[in-house]
This record gives sequence, structure tokens and C-alpha cells, in this order.
Amino acid sequence: PPLGFNSYDSYRSNLIEEKAYALIDVMAERFLPFGYEYFVMDAGWYESMRPEKHQGLALESFGLYVVSQDYFPNGIKVLADYAHKKGLKFGVWLMRGIPREAAKQNLPIPGTSYFARNIADTNSICVWSQSNYGVDMSKPGAQAYYSAIIDTLASWGIDFIKVDDMVPNPQEIIAIAKAIEQGGHTMIYSLSPGDVHHPTHLPYYKRANMLRITRDIWDNPLSIEKGFFAWDQFEGVSGPGFWPDLDMIPFGRLDVVNQQARQSKFNQNQMKTFITQRAMAASPLLIGGDLLTMDDFSYSLLTNSEMLACNQNGVMGVNVYRAGNIDVWLTPHKADPGVGWIGIF
Repeated sequence: PPLGFNSYDSYRSNLIEEKAYALIDVMAERFLPFGYEYFVMDAGWYESMRPEKHQGLALESFGLYVVSQDYFPNGIKVLADYAHKKGLKFGVWLMRGIPREAAKQNLPIPGTSYFARNIADTNSICVWSQSNYGVDMSKPGAQAYYSAIIDTLASWGIDFIKVDDMVPNPQEIIAIAKAIEQGGHTMIYSLSPGDVHHPTHLPYYKRANMLRITRDIWDNPLSIEKGFFAWDQFEGVSGPGFWPDLDMIPFGRLDVVNQQARQSKFNQNQMKTFITQRAMAASPLLIGGDLLTMDDFSYSLLTNSEMLACNQNGVMGVNVYRAGNIDVWLTPHKADPGVGWIGIF
């Protein structure tokens, strides 16, 4: 399972270039030796510091949002190049579909005679974001649009994409997978959100590398319960190369860029349960808390050698006993089913 950092829990949509460089430095020094290699910028890299944010955002000639000059005046490629020099890999968050502004301007689709309005599905709209329309994959030019996006990101040096609002839309899942494969790109492809998956769509999900299987996870006991419920539902469907994802790890300082900045509300026993759950479920481990101020106890759990060995074993554990308020889970070793890890919760 991939190991890394995602900026959302600590920086939301407000990560800036200077802070990104500092995070990359700390990640390379303190976390890369333990295998944490993916530095992923979540939502916000194309937002502006203007109050209106999404209003009037600039677009590339075919519709991809332009990198925010307020947040990243030197662009994304220089950051990705810097991360690569440090031995890390670099990722970004995307939103499914085509910007409404691209349809309004009816921008051309590269390499085709088609335009944004030819492929925009104006009836396919994310319930929590109004920025984009879906793409009608039955229309000519639709695949070329997604290929143009992925080719552009690859030219920036992107190694990881987290695509939101994708899980309920199997044809668009396939479109991005094809864009990666046909372009000859090497990228981790992660699907979000996590509360709208459907069992019959599993073959589509497996065209990606990661599938969010929980709603947003935060530093509260309910999030631990959500993890066990999702693990139960998806038992037995992981790897190799496809990892049910229990979402980010909210250890350390969270929401550091606003007035709600706080230390994770988990107590130490909850943190042990949380990280053990993810180790035994072979979930990708994406740290959400601020790497610059990570406390010693959180760091000790995130870098625990036995936890990492269990997680990187890459076998999703199974429930072997359940009675009352006791669960026992077993994660066998991939090379010897008589050896492994037992978790008693």
C-alpha cells in the first residue's frame, strides 16, 4: 500500500508554496526513511486567495484549472521537481469532470474537432461542489479531454492523483485509467469519496490503485467505528496494486491554517487502535497531520517497524472472532499463512 502525506487535514485548501517546500524537506528527512514517499497536495492548488475563490478561475486552453499564482507563483512543476530531488513522489487532488466555465467558453478539446459543450453532461453534478459538470463518456472527444488532463499533469511530474466525486461514476473512472495507461504514465490513481461505493462496480474500482471506503475520517471515536465497518464490508478485495483506503491519519496538529487549529483529539489508546486497524487492513497510510510539528508519540506510531511491516505485507486481514464488544482480526503473512499478525480490539 502507498505511504505518504496528504495536506488536507492540516492545511485544507490553503497550502502555499513556501510551506510546501518546508513540508517536503521534513518529509524527506524524517519520514522517507520509513517508506513515506508520496507528497500529495489536496484541494486548493488552483484556488485564489481572493474571497470569491472559485469564481472566475483561470483555465488552460482545454479546461484544466490553472495553478493559483497566489499560492504557487512558480507553478507545480518546480515543486514536483524539488520533491523528486529529495527522493519523494508528488501528487495532486482533482475534481471529476469539466469546469462549468470551460463549457461556458466552449473551449476546444485538444487533437479533436470537438468542444467542451459536446462532452459536458449538465445533469451530472457533484452534490457538494458546483464547480464542474460531469463528462458524458459516450460522446466523441470525451476520452481525449481526460487524456489531455492526465498528459498535462504528467508533464508537471505528477506521480499520484486523487480524483474526487469519482466513485459513483464508473465510466469516468475507466476514462482516467485509460488516459494513464494509453499515455504510458506511471501514477497512483486514488478514488474518492468513500460513502457512495457499490459492490457491482468493483471491477471499475479496480482500474484504480486506491478506493476510499469510508466517509471523511477525523479525530473522533466514530471515525474508528467507520473504519471497522468499512474493513468488514471490503474484506478480501485488496491488492496487489488495488488498496481499499480507510482515509487519512489525523495524528498531530490539524487545521493549522485557521482559528480551529488543534492537536488531534484522539487519546493514546485510540491512536494505537486507529493505526493498528490500518496496518492490519493493508490500507494506504497517508498522514494528515502537520509534519512540521508532529509530536513524538504520533511519530513513534507512524514509524513503528512492526506496524509498517504488517501494513506493507499487503494482505487485508479478516475477522476470525466476534462476540459482544470483542473483535479479533487476523492478517496472514503473504509468504506464509502460518505466520502473521493478530489484532484483538
